[in-house]
Amino acid sequence: RVFATKSDGTPETVFDINDEIVLKFEYEVHEPLETLQLSIVLARNMIDIFSSFDTDGLEEPLIQRLPGKYQAEMRIAPRILKAGGYSVTTYLGTISDLLLEVPSSTQFSIEELSENTAYRSYKRERPGQIIAPAAWTTTEV
Repeated sequence: RVFATKSDGTPETVFDINDEIVLKFEYEVHEPLETLQLSIVLARNMIDIFSSFDTDGLEEPLIQRLPGKYQAEMRIAPRILKAGGYSVTTYLGTISDLLLEVPSSTQFSIEELSENTAYRSYKRERPGQIIAPAAWTTTEV
């Protein structure tokens, strides 16, 4: 099962650009599996934005999962994703075998609810897929 929630755990399908988005994944392992990874590809308006593995932050990413029920959680910080429609493709597999692929395992949208983006670079209709994490300074010379 895959679903999106607000930071407080409330399931949601429509977010504001200033909301943290939490993607939750529930799955079950029936036998010990070496090198098992949960991975996703996030797409906006059918264009892939990024991929991520649940083991990306681990020092030793090739781990064994024992039989049991698992819940993985991925947090996406506010003001990263532009307004638009998003879908998550979920993969579960080992380094040698793809065990599960679920296209559009969950979908959500981001809206410009709390901010007028008419004069912002990240307005929905402008080029680009994310809000640039850049800090600008301008000085008179």
